[in-house]
Amino acid sequence: MKTTLAGVRSVIVVILQSALLLLAMVLAFAPFSMATGTWRFPYVYLPYLFYPLLLYLLLTLSHKWFNHLPIASLGFSWRRLPSHFALGFSTGLFSVLGVVLLTAIWQPRVSLELSGQWGSPNVLLIMLADVWETSFMEEFQMRCYLLPALVSRRIGPHTAVLLSTLVFALAHFQMRPLLWLLPIAATGLLLGYLYYATASIWVPVGYHFAGNLLLGLINRDILLRASGMSENLASLAVTECALYLALTALVIWWHRRRLRTGASDFPTPRLTSDIRPA
Repeated sequence: MKTTLAGVRSVIVVILQSALLLLAMVLAFAPFSMATGTWRFPYVYLPYLFYPLLLYLLLTLSHKWFNHLPIASLGFSWRRLPSHFALGFSTGLFSVLGVVLLTAIWQPRVSLELSGQWGSPNVLLIMLADVWETSFMEEFQMRCYLLPALVSRRIGPHTAVLLSTLVFALAHFQMRPLLWLLPIAATGLLLGYLYYATASIWVPVGYHFAGNLLLGLINRDILLRASGMSENLASLAVTECALYLALTALVIWWHRRRLRTGASDFPTPRLTSDIRPA
C-alpha cells in the first residue's frame, strides 16, 4: 500500500513538473511568434530554427533541477542527429502513407492520388513552421522529459510509456471527433517505444515531423489528395490504430532481440546511478 501511494505521488509530481515545462515552452515560443510582425517574408520564419535550441536548454534545466539527471545520457547524441532524424522521418512518412493506402484498400470510396498543387510559399512556410514547433516541443516534453522523469522515480519503463501515452492523448482533448484520441494514443505508444529502442530522441522527433507534415499536405491538397477521407474517419482511425499497434509490437520485439545480444536497456541502466528517492 505504501509503495502504491509513493508511486502515485511520484506520477503526480512528474505530471505537474511536465505542466510547468509545457508552460515554459509555450512562453519561450512567444518571441518567435512575435517575429511575424517585425520581419519580412520569408525571413520571418528564420528565428524558428533556433526554437529547438531553446527547448533543449529548458529541458536540460528541468532535468537538472527536478530529477538530477544529465541530459547527455537521455538520447541527445548530436553526432547521430542526421541519421536518426532521417530514420524517424522515413518511418513516419511510410507509416502515414500506409494508413491511407490500407484504408483505401478496404474502403473503395477512399483514394490517394497526386493533386498537382504545390501551394503558395507562404502557406508552405506556415505549415513547416507549425510542424517544426510541435514536433520538437511535444517530443522533448512527452518522450525526453516525462519518460526519464518517471523511470528515475522507480516507475517501470513500460508503465512510464503507458502513462506518457495517456498524457499525450489527453493533451489533444480538443480533437474532434473524440474518436481521434485512440489513434493519437496509438501514435504516442509507438513513439515511446521508438525512443526506448533507438536510445535517441531524434527518431521520434523525425517521425512526428514527417507524420504531421504529410497530414498537413494531404489536408491542404498539396502534392497529395485523399478523396473520401472525411466520410470514412472511423475506418481511418481503426486502420491507424491497427497499423501503429503492429509497428509498436515490432519495435518491442526488435528491442528485446537487441538486448539479448548485449545492447543496453535504455534508459534504465543509464539512470540507475542517478536515481534519487521518490
